[in-house]
Amino acid sequence: MELLLVENVTKYFQKGKERIKALDNVSFSRGKGCTALLGLNGAGKSTLINIILGLLVADEGRVTVDGTDPVKEPGVAAYPFLPYSDDRATVDDLLGLIELFFDVHIPGRLIKELELDKELHTEYQRLSTGYKARLRLLSAFVQPSNVVLLDEITNGMDVASVDVFFPGGKRHQER
Repeated sequence: MELLLVENVTKYFQKGKERIKALDNVSFSRGKGCTALLGLNGAGKSTLINIILGLLVADEGRVTVDGTDPVKEPGVAAYPFLPYSDDRATVDDLLGLIELFFDVHIPGRLIKELELDKELHTEYQRLSTGYKARLRLLSAFVQPSNVVLLDEITNGMDVASVDVFFPGGKRHQER
């Protein structure tokens, strides 16, 4: 069984009186492994990710994630998400919330490897863009899902932050 199946997905958006086709009969399937969606701005990558997450409904076609319809069972695919509403929450607070929200344990070695241990008492609003991205990515990778979706994940990240997650692509595949 394919972990991710996208069959004949078409999606339209209404812009004023004009109906715009954002996705046109997109089909692919993926098993275990890492896949990247590449395309120009406005090509529909984020729209497709939102359909796979179950946040948007396709006008035509179907999507299954690990054999499940993501519209009927939201959360079947993981996405970077921080369960908080206060920028004054510290990294330590947020790590605790991630563990509570997703019912997981984040190993101390992972926190240390991501160098989040140096920022435990720092408020989220005071973190660098790279550290914010590390925290969001950590939230995606610890979620109990066989499929993790990432959209524009390296935007605003410095090279060191990117290397923490994707050094030659190996570390990501091991997780």
